[in-house]
Amino acid sequence: DIAHPEVAQALADRLTGDDDELRLAATESLARIGNMLGGLPEDVIEKLLDILEQGDARLRLGAVRALGTSASKFAVSALPAYLEDPDCLVRAEAITTLAKLGETGPWPASLLIDPDPPVRLAAAKAIAEATEPDRVERLVDFAFSFAGHHCRATAGLLRAFDADAASRAFCDVLEDQTRVREWPVAIEALGELNGPQ
Repeated sequence: DIAHPEVAQALADRLTGDDDELRLAATESLARIGNMLGGLPEDVIEKLLDILEQGDARLRLGAVRALGTSASKFAVSALPAYLEDPDCLVRAEAITTLAKLGETGPWPASLLIDPDPPVRLAAAKAIAEATEPDRVERLVDFAFSFAGHHCRATAGLLRAFDADAASRAFCDVLEDQTRVREWPVAIEALGELNGPQ
């Protein structure tokens, strides 16, 4: 973990070959070095992009994480394809990485209804960090999905940028007699939004 471009180059040279554990260790180290350097050289990024196309899920995860350290146009253009990766952790990391690179939207609605909780929560966090005008409404709706599974986490996200608007939206649900079954979720969200920080 020596933050130097030559070290990154040497690690990138280990991304090819048959030793998957060595390749995995190299991607993880590149992610840490990229964070320390504030990015990675372009030829290292190209080798990481090759890993995305051929690696197993662990290697793809490490490569996506490493690519997130560089605002390279190649990385930014390649990463959206991994929002549909077969592995849920790779999908979640792709969301987190794109948000970190400032590629914040509009986020596909399908990410909030992904079958895997880590992907849904990563998408909610990305929406919270974006500047989409309807983000409060989208996150309030998300809080009720999947039987309120992400209610507290979503309320925490809403509290960070517009607790008042979110509280009003949840109070509106409590005044709606047709949504009685959703009242417990609204009450839990309001507790999280307005309770001790």
